[in-house]
Amino acid sequence: MPGWKAVPHEERARAVGSDSGRLPPDATLPSAAELRKKYLGQEATSDARTASEEAARPDDTEVVTMASGPLKRKVGVKGGKIVWHQG
Repeated sequence: MPGWKAVPHEERARAVGSDSGRLPPDATLPSAAELRKKYLGQEATSDARTASEEAARPDDTEVVTMASGPLKRKVGVKGGKIVWHQG
């Protein structure tokens, strides 16, 4: 990203007890395998992965904060290349 530079992450401080007001979720999303089976039928294999699923795997993708002046964005870096970006 020309004109942008990597900066340290800023951790937002949380007040003690700030999570106490959170409500539990009403529902949970089904897994990708369940959705594939529902919408694509039995012939959809559970181990089939799309390119975006491979790029979004958390084990080797690192989130980096980039800054250009007052603007800040987060990007996902995998193998030295940006695989996704915010905004």
